[in-house]
Amino acid sequence: TSAANALLLINLNPLWCAVVGRLFLGDLLPRRTYIALALALCCVIIIFVPEVVERKRHGGDGNTAEEEDPYADTAVRGNIIALVCGFLLAAYITIVRLGAKSEKEINLVGAASLGASLSAIISSIVERGDVFPSSFWTGTTAYFWLAVAGQGFGIGAVFVAIGLAPKFITGAEVGLCILLEAVLGPFFVWLAYRDVPSKWTLIGG
Repeated sequence: TSAANALLLINLNPLWCAVVGRLFLGDLLPRRTYIALALALCCVIIIFVPEVVERKRHGGDGNTAEEEDPYADTAVRGNIIALVCGFLLAAYITIVRLGAKSEKEINLVGAASLGASLSAIISSIVERGDVFPSSFWTGTTAYFWLAVAGQGFGIGAVFVAIGLAPKFITGAEVGLCILLEAVLGPFFVWLAYRDVPSKWTLIGG
């Protein structure tokens, strides 16, 4: 799927935060939150449905298993993965809030650091240890190290901040602060890769 689709679907997490916080932490949800949730679900439909319809329109006679299964399309799978990521991020924020409200002192920054280390280990296992560029031993790849720095420092700082913020504000408010990513992310991707969002993504976003 496109970067814009992924960012928009991941950044539905404030609404998932509101729902999960209501169910597990007893957060009170005003009527406007329910209205926002309904609008967000409409946005998801606007992003998902046109891609499925477009695929059906250009997809042949539907005799193959891939044509019969709308989830076999990579764009649809990417959208589903992004949607699940948004929900898992909301679950993470809610867990952090639960830890922050606990009577016992919990080192949330340490938990975020350990979690990042575990993510690195799991990623290495998935890639079977092949985490360096092919030119690693013959020359330094600038983009590789730029990505390493971005993942190590940028993402690490983000999750440390996410670990601290729920001590002071609700999960839904934390998620709303993260929404800036949905605005700036597609713009930066367009600058770097000229990845233009579809009209349905712009409408749904």
